[in-house]
Parts: sequence; structure tokens; C-alpha cells
Amino acid sequence: MSHYLAELYSPKSAWLNLDAEARRQFFDGIGAGMGPLMELGIEPLALGKVDADMLHAPTQQFFAIWRAPDAVAMRALVDGIAASGWHDYFDTVNATGVGHDLNAHLAQLAAVWAVCRRGGMPLAKRWLLSLVVAAGGGNLLAI
Repeated sequence: MSHYLAELYSPKSAWLNLDAEARRQFFDGIGAGMGPLMELGIEPLALGKVDADMLHAPTQQFFAIWRAPDAVAMRALVDGIAASGWHDYFDTVNATGVGHDLNAHLAQLAAVWAVCRRGGMPLAKRWLLSLVVAAGGGNLLAI
């Protein structure tokens, strides 16, 4: 089953302070590292600048969406990105997981509340949730 990585990132001061030649060398290293990752079936699906005017936009300036054929290839991608020195230059948030269709994902979301209603949520979390409801957060347990 395909795994996906959504990266959100912004340049750190270390990147902003690099001259053009140092940036070129860094990008050359990224390019050299992509070949072995592509051989694992990893695909860059979309990369770009975040639309900051969009509702609920993140604070990060850029995004990248990747697909890998399995968890092993995804781990290789995440580890390869880290080994490249990427995180020295970019503040990054990674979200990875198995991709599902809309109905399967909605079932995942519904299951979260079903577990809570059955008492499967740890006691401390149920207590905190009851405080939210009591404070006017709505009847979340009825969902």
C-alpha cells in the first residue's frame, strides 16, 4: 500500500546566509541523492510555495508531497532527507502515513470517537474531554 509524505518547511537563517555557490553545492548533493531513492519507487508528486492567503494556511512557506510504495521506502526517503543536511537549513514538519480513499479515511475519523464512547480512551484524556464538554465545547461524545 502506498505511503505518503507531506513536508512543510521554511528556510532557517543558515539557509538565508548561504551564498549562491554554497546553495548550488547543496542542491547538487540533493540531486545526487535522488537517484537511489527513485530506484526504490519514490515519486515527488508536487512541490511548491504555500498559498498563505488560504484559510488555515500553515506558517511554513513551502510544501512537498511524496509517494513511496511501502514503509521501507518512505523511511529511506525521510532518512535521506535528514542525511542530506536539509534540516540544518529548513525548519520542517513531516506527516507520513498510508494513503486511503475518502470513505476509508472518514471511517478512521469515525473510529476515533467510537473508541472514546466505548471507554477505550485513556482516563486522563476522557477527563480532559469531559472538561471541554462541560465548558461549553459541545457534546463531542455524541459524534
